[in-house]
Amino acid sequence: MASWDKVEARHLWKRAQDVFQKNEVTDTLYSLLKVFWEGNYEQLMGYSKVLLTKIGENQELRILITFMTQQFKKNLLKFIGQNYQNISLKNFTLLLGLDNENEGRKECANLNWQIDQDNFIQINKDSLFSKEDYARIRNKQMENLTGLSAFLDSQQQN
Repeated sequence: MASWDKVEARHLWKRAQDVFQKNEVTDTLYSLLKVFWEGNYEQLMGYSKVLLTKIGENQELRILITFMTQQFKKNLLKFIGQNYQNISLKNFTLLLGLDNENEGRKECANLNWQIDQDNFIQINKDSLFSKEDYARIRNKQMENLTGLSAFLDSQQQN
């Protein structure tokens, strides 16, 4: 995300009315997006799990957080696949915010990635998008996040 967008998002939140900031939906979304904007990708996956337990029965938020997390995970896996020849199972597990290495093994099996005897993942790049496709998708995500910020700003004015 462009640094200008980060500044705008931060100032949008500061300008928001107290009632708007104390709204459970907007507060939860803001806290998740803040972690994303700061680039704490390792923290994002684990934080979304914490938020899912924190929000309780709010289905609207649950669906939104789950969708955002799934999309981010999908793109994070593509990023890993395109930028690493191999990665340790431990680092892979941490990066995805998984609870243990067994979950990392399951994820690798789903992706058709092999794990060698030294617990390094051999990445199968055939199942991934090209770098151009990945960049296009990433730019679209940034546009969507900017749109979300604009939507939250319009809700504040209503």
